[in-house]
Amino acid sequence: MNSSQTINDIKTADALICQNAKDAAADEKNVECNNSRDVEEAKPKETFTADNNEITDHKTLSLFDTIIMITTWTTAGAIIAVPYSFGQFGYIGGSILLLFIILLTLYYLNFLLDVADSCKDGTISCLGDVGYELAGENGRKLFETFQYVNLIFWLPVGLQTITLSFQYIVNGNCTGMWNIICCVVLYCLLQCMQCWHHMVWIGYITATVTVLKAFVFLPYAYMEYQDEIQDSPDYLGPVQAFGNPNPTWYKYCVAMTGFFYAFAPVFILIEIRSGMKDPSQCKKALNISASIQISLYLVAGIMGVVCWGYNVQDPITIEIPRGWLGILLSVLVLLATVLDYCIAAKISNDWVRSKFFPDWSKSDIGSKLLYTLPTTILAIVCLLVIPEFDTLIAVLVSISIIGMNTWATTLAWEVGGRRYKANRVLMWTLCSAGLILNVSGLAGALYEVIIADYSSNHFCG
Repeated sequence: MNSSQTINDIKTADALICQNAKDAAADEKNVECNNSRDVEEAKPKETFTADNNEITDHKTLSLFDTIIMITTWTTAGAIIAVPYSFGQFGYIGGSILLLFIILLTLYYLNFLLDVADSCKDGTISCLGDVGYELAGENGRKLFETFQYVNLIFWLPVGLQTITLSFQYIVNGNCTGMWNIICCVVLYCLLQCMQCWHHMVWIGYITATVTVLKAFVFLPYAYMEYQDEIQDSPDYLGPVQAFGNPNPTWYKYCVAMTGFFYAFAPVFILIEIRSGMKDPSQCKKALNISASIQISLYLVAGIMGVVCWGYNVQDPITIEIPRGWLGILLSVLVLLATVLDYCIAAKISNDWVRSKFFPDWSKSDIGSKLLYTLPTTILAIVCLLVIPEFDTLIAVLVSISIIGMNTWATTLAWEVGGRRYKANRVLMWTLCSAGLILNVSGLAGALYEVIIADYSSNHFCG
């Protein structure tokens, strides 16, 4: 999960807008879309602020800025996870599945942007607004639920990424101990977080690091350590065109979720659009970004399994023999993920406070220690219950990403009376495919949780 603070400024404010939509109903500034509902159902809009910064009136993102923002969302972290998926499906099978999943996702994302573009300028500012246009308040609740579930349950994935990177840097052992240490450190760091400022250049730095990692550092590592990896007792054989020669159904299911994890801009796309100078250019930015991400994943994934065989680990950075290159990659991953963890935790914790403790002070240290505790506890509990990184990703993807990328949109469109133009047969065909993949991913994730190896290396026994 790697994006600039600008995106998350926008996302923080827009999340507050969606969360307070019901309160804004008293305001009589109703708006209607081109394909609008009756006036009495029209959606109220009100300008809110977040962290003392006016967000909703700022239209600062150019087309190129938007491409960068979308491209850096999850890409830098996903690059080190996709080689495992390519190892299980092969360089041909993996490439086909990756392209299918990205094209499937793009179809629904472009449809959501069509809905947003059909509405008057300024009336769509977050994902929940698009849900409202499709199916009223039920649509808003559905989309916001997926969005917050993704945000909150990304925290364990982020924490595990930080732990594995830090463990590699210090050459430590005992993952469970480092999970707890990193969790405590991050919990303390969160108490110092007050506000975010607009810094688009962070996105450009992240994008540069991502490109260098995919096209320079990882390929160099693959070539540099190829002989050492192939001589390792863990090496099970060369890459296969269609993956693991001894496959298991649950490994296929879990590996499939890695490709969905690699491309999930749906959770920030509408928020980014609301900050663009020309929102109608968002669709162009999305499709360009998708092309860039495809190239990044194909290079990082295919080269990894070609050089190191099908049995690569997830994330692949932990398999790099210890040295300056592995430490450099781990430091880059660590720094970017710490930033993203703090951003995601801040947004999640603000939601927890507004939802369950509305009378508590946002900045009082005593209150903050308490309302930031639930998400922190959830993150560490998930890591202790689900010790495998690929399984953790599979759980996140299965409960939020696949659904929001596919069948949730079709469901909202049908419930709302199909007021926006779309091919119904194609919608339901892709929805069925999404449901099958969703159930498969969830089944694989749950099975791996059941058979998880809670070794002494994990709990320091």
